Amino acid sequence: TTQHTHTTSHKITPMSNQKSEDEVRTAEFFDRLQKTQASSSEAEKKPSFTDLFVAWRQCSSPSHQVKQYYTYGNFDPCEREWSDLMLIMRMKMEPAEKAAAMWDSREKVPPKPRVTQNVWPARETPPPGWNHPGVSYPDQARGL
Repeated sequence: TTQHTHTTSHKITPMSNQKSEDEVRTAEFFDRLQKTQASSSEAEKKPSFTDLFVAWRQCSSPSHQVKQYYTYGNFDPCEREWSDLMLIMRMKMEPAEKAAAMWDSREKVPPKPRVTQNVWPARETPPPGWNHPGVSYPDQARGL
């Protein structure tokens, strides 16, 4: 059997005002990270074609349209999603500066409000003329 010995030499340096290599690399890393985050926040202003296509498809989906009809009594025309999708397609053919200006100049429409509560009032009794077999209300069950 052979024994392996591993020796390491540690270089001891006197304390000075100079930064170590690790400190320099760490500082460079955080500088790059900060620049990346700044550029990504700029990119977040303009969504991708895929993001806008997904938003349009979700708006035009049957489940959204049924919910819209149930809640408001009409279908959602998805005009905002469609116009954003068409705008980003036009922007693909323009230089970057003009495309950014096109996106920034589009009409700023606030997002649609989300309904988080019941939209219809709860009934204590059936509406007039309601006669559905198998459905009873508590007052009818007690014979009141």
